[in-house]
Amino acid sequence: MDKIPVVEPGAQFFARVTNRPSITDLDMKIFPNGLTNKETIEICGNISSGKSILLSQYIAKTILLKNYNDKKIEGLDVGVLLINNDHHIKLTKIISIMKTIISKNNILLDFEIDDIIKQSLLNIKIISCYDCKQFLFTTEGLDTKLLNNKKIGLVVVDSITAFYWQDRQHGGPWIIDDYAKTYMKTIQKHTYHSKIPLIYVKPTDITSTLKETIVLSDEPTIGKINKRIKLQRDEKQNTFKCFIETLNSTNEIDYTIDINGINWI
Repeated sequence: MDKIPVVEPGAQFFARVTNRPSITDLDMKIFPNGLTNKETIEICGNISSGKSILLSQYIAKTILLKNYNDKKIEGLDVGVLLINNDHHIKLTKIISIMKTIISKNNILLDFEIDDIIKQSLLNIKIISCYDCKQFLFTTEGLDTKLLNNKKIGLVVVDSITAFYWQDRQHGGPWIIDDYAKTYMKTIQKHTYHSKIPLIYVKPTDITSTLKETIVLSDEPTIGKINKRIKLQRDEKQNTFKCFIETLNSTNEIDYTIDINGINWI
């Protein structure tokens, strides 16, 4: 019997053969081997558990230049596409973190620091969504946005459940984990074709009483995640804990957050 030819859209072919920058040295404790292509990471936690600060640190580190006039800046110089639903991630915070990283190991003039920041900000593309329809259109049309910028090496969503209640009023899933999984799979279809890792935030203030539907996997798999970062805060002592879940293990580490966002986990 003759084989049925497989038709691959041009956009998918282009995405598949395009070389993407790698995410290495982002956080050696949580990602000792870096972020691999197609990997999906979930950051979750209650209000004030440090999700936005941790994500801001990751974005700042990723977009910051590696070198400037033969000086090592400690950034990754990789493009980030941020889908900003909760609007907790502020450019002012990202800039503040970048300035702290720059000044940590370098003595630079103010105009040099400003130039580094300006060049680094070219590495971030922010899509701000204000309702469920905008979020849906954004996730379904990600291929075009990713293909237009070959330097993008990371997609970030804050948060994936921002419009849960709004969508539920329009007949969306009632179980919040199912809701998150539906959007995650839609985004993964694009990040997988483009060989780009995905990090998304899922607040845990509203949780399902049913078993967690987003399961862990060793290998990048659509509909599953590779690592879950659970953040917890003891408000009385102002201490933080981080639980790192993979398919085969759960590890707990202590971490600190200061106003400059430079105390890495």
